[in-house]
Amino acid sequence: MPLAATDEDCIVFLGRSLKSLRQNGGEQFCVFAFDFMEFDNLEPDPQSQRKDDLPFGSLHFYSQVSNWNAAFYNDVAPSHTEKAIIDDFANWVSAYSGTYGAPNALYIYSFLIPCLRDGQHGHCADNIFALVLWAKTHFGIRKVCVGWSNDDRDRDMATAIRHLIADLDDEGIDISLHRVSIAG
Repeated sequence: MPLAATDEDCIVFLGRSLKSLRQNGGEQFCVFAFDFMEFDNLEPDPQSQRKDDLPFGSLHFYSQVSNWNAAFYNDVAPSHTEKAIIDDFANWVSAYSGTYGAPNALYIYSFLIPCLRDGQHGHCADNIFALVLWAKTHFGIRKVCVGWSNDDRDRDMATAIRHLIADLDDEGIDISLHRVSIAG
């Protein structure tokens, strides 16, 4: 990834790097990455991993702490993919901070716009909002880039989700939202 890459380029790269691990072309998946612009690539390379190794959980798969974590719906159902990563986020960010120092930025790619419904299995947009506020307080994260490929089927819901996540700028966080394509 060249240094001139934009936040949107980074989100697209995250999605493209893991889409080949889906069980089918429409499977929901998501990828979270720290300080993406500071790495030449995702460490370790997702293409060298087996899907069975994801999500990382306690990061015991690697001697080196990864700057990214991913989940696929067929592996974590009925839990939503974002929730699967968020449930272990504290362990992951602590391990990352111990290896590289506190992260400055968080990049999130989700195949579907993070939901506001199905609280038992997800409520992903609310959980991302709470997670980012927690990460700001505990680790100083000040930049968050969120991207997705497909909007919610309900246009009003998709608009509400975008507004909710965009409200992080009221909390002093540099937030950018991107609807992207990972085709190609």
